[in-house]
Amino acid sequence: MKTITLILSVVIYSMIIPGKAIAGDEDKLKLSFSNPEEPGLLIIEMINGNIDIQGYDGKEVLLESLPPKGESHEHKIPEPVLPDTEEGDEEISKEGLKKIKSSSFEINITEEGNKIKIKPGLTNINQNFNIKVPYACSFKISTVTGNISVKNVKGELEMSTVNGKIDLDKITGSSVASSVNGIIKVVFKKVTADAPMAFSTVNGHIDVTLPAITKATLKMKTDRGDIYTDFDIDVEEKKEKSHKEDKPGQTETSWIKWTTADINGGGPEFAFKSLNGDIHIRKGQ
Repeated sequence: MKTITLILSVVIYSMIIPGKAIAGDEDKLKLSFSNPEEPGLLIIEMINGNIDIQGYDGKEVLLESLPPKGESHEHKIPEPVLPDTEEGDEEISKEGLKKIKSSSFEINITEEGNKIKIKPGLTNINQNFNIKVPYACSFKISTVTGNISVKNVKGELEMSTVNGKIDLDKITGSSVASSVNGIIKVVFKKVTADAPMAFSTVNGHIDVTLPAITKATLKMKTDRGDIYTDFDIDVEEKKEKSHKEDKPGQTETSWIKWTTADINGGGPEFAFKSLNGDIHIRKGQ
């Protein structure tokens, strides 16, 4: 396992780690999977920031880290709260000194078993990533506040954001995507046969385009929205019943009503759920 922590301060150095696991030039890093001939898995965990990923004809992961628009790497730190000085205490003087612009960048990268995990450090939790990956690459990506965009890749995609939209375009494979406040839009070139998928949001629309030949069983639910599709389907309503025991002798029973439909004879379950938003399921090429 290769674990690398980059902490660059004042001057950002170029780095080449033995084994070519990572090379860098300022905020641009080149990452290598331990077995580049096989599809890899990219894991990103962020707090604030947008993530833009595009597939390309290469074997390495090209990572560019950018500050939010209109900001630089210079972080404004609140003035420390110091104890009250007593008479006779010596104060620290800045007279005659020039303030030097401080620039810092920290990112933690781990590579093990053909999995690359990227996690920004506390010095730059508010950061955007532009990433190029091999076409065949799977993802597990999460951010609290930020948009996730992925284009032209083949693999399994697991995406989640709290405040942001998810946009997956020209995807081959399968996806699980969730957002609390944001739209989910997905366009598939091809879906993995027999792979279940799920798309959920609390406040936002869901818009998914599937290849016309897709075989799936749709499971759909929106509390304050409508469902639209141009697939030729027969719609049914099904109720799910569940029991929960909060304390001895007390049982809570719940029913949830879903709208279900088979496309092209049915197949793996594709779940769509929104609290405040419409669900669109489109027939592609």
